[in-house]
Amino acid sequence: MTWNYRIIRHKQGFPGEPFYYAMHECYYDSSGQKFPHSCTVNPVQPISDTPEGMLWVLSKMIVATDKPVLEEGPDGKLCEVKDDGHGRSDQEAGSGDRAGSRD
Repeated sequence: MTWNYRIIRHKQGFPGEPFYYAMHECYYDSSGQKFPHSCTVNPVQPISDTPEGMLWVLSKMIVATDKPVLEEGPDGKLCEVKDDGHGRSDQEAGSGDRAGSRD
């Protein structure tokens, strides 16, 4: 099993906002799997027991900003957001083989 950080768009937004975005740990069964089979229920925070570990966590979270934003689809499975609500489509959100990189 592999994992990475991903940004997930949540539909219950703050007052006056249709969505909010949060960082989650996402888990994959195999390295070629395009979408995670599960993610943390609650958003994660950058926490570590050392300053160097904190830099590592933050660097992995920054990598997630170059990957397509995910959301829960009608079937309950995670899928790419086609338009992230800020005029940026999933094609503009990142480049390269998104499924193969598990940074």
